[in-house]
Amino acid sequence: MPTVSTFWFSFLSGAVCVLCLVAALLFVRFYLRTKDRLFVLFAVAFAILGLNNVLFMLTVNRFTAEPEQPGHPLVYVPRLVAFGLILFAVIDKNRSRTPPGGPG
Repeated sequence: MPTVSTFWFSFLSGAVCVLCLVAALLFVRFYLRTKDRLFVLFAVAFAILGLNNVLFMLTVNRFTAEPEQPGHPLVYVPRLVAFGLILFAVIDKNRSRTPPGGPG
């Protein structure tokens, strides 16, 4: 596996974090316009992913010259929560609001 310098690893991790937080802010903006719960759940999920990326960068120093250390498995729990929120938001949005055969 090719190695990446610590500078580039930190720089790219920071860029991904900032982009996740920008996505969260955009979803908050969409929520304020539409009041749709899907957007607020996506905003929370992307905020969690952005903050998790900082935690991951600080605890698991992958792609450097040192051998890979798995770190603590709890680092991955926020990702699981964020992806669970996204899954819940999509399922919640696609659920039928009216019973089959009802009005509409």
